[in-house]
Amino acid sequence: MFSIVKAFRGGEIGPRHGVEFTIAEWYRLGPLAGLLREMDLLLGDLAAAPRARVRPYAELFREAVGADPLAAPDDLLFRLAEAHGHPGPPDDRAGALDFLFTRLVEPGLAHGPPTLVTRYPAPLAALARLADDDPRTAERFELFWKGLELANGYDELQDAAEHRRRFARENEVRARLGLPPATADPRLLAALEGPGLPRCSGVALGVDRLVMAILDAETLDEVVVFREGSR
Repeated sequence: MFSIVKAFRGGEIGPRHGVEFTIAEWYRLGPLAGLLREMDLLLGDLAAAPRARVRPYAELFREAVGADPLAAPDDLLFRLAEAHGHPGPPDDRAGALDFLFTRLVEPGLAHGPPTLVTRYPAPLAALARLADDDPRTAERFELFWKGLELANGYDELQDAAEHRRRFARENEVRARLGLPPATADPRLLAALEGPGLPRCSGVALGVDRLVMAILDAETLDEVVVFREGSR
């Protein structure tokens, strides 16, 4: 099951971010391993990319940050984030991890073959299921190549009760940030509580950024004809 559509996101305008962008999104039956193979093959076919390397999030984080993202206490991660220029008090673990990864890990992924970063820490699970063999990690991956984050994929969470718990935690964070609450999708929850969903994995690939990587472009303006905030 797939679609290639326009998507919209507020508050993100810059050389590599746009309010409007194109995504290719698809789902396949089974766990994440099949989707990782598919992504690697797609890059080879479309972009003549070298074989992707697969690296666990925690391994990359320990190398670049010097702390274990799965075991380090919150206060250590908060101090590290502030020391590296976090713009405000990082009062949630997910925010500190995300900032440190963006600031210290991602630059090391700008060169060499595509990198599939797997096994994200549980606070960054989003809507991915937790790993059966280590619930501190989630069955989520992101694809990085040439300094760009190109794709985000999940082994889809199928537990309706866990979806509700995650929506509630997200709204706690939004409340601390002064943002309005997000509403859980009642149709999704009803579908999960009904006949259920077979185990499946899904991914969204940024088409505009993929074109940037193929052409070695520095900005979206080089590959998108019209966009809000372009110059």
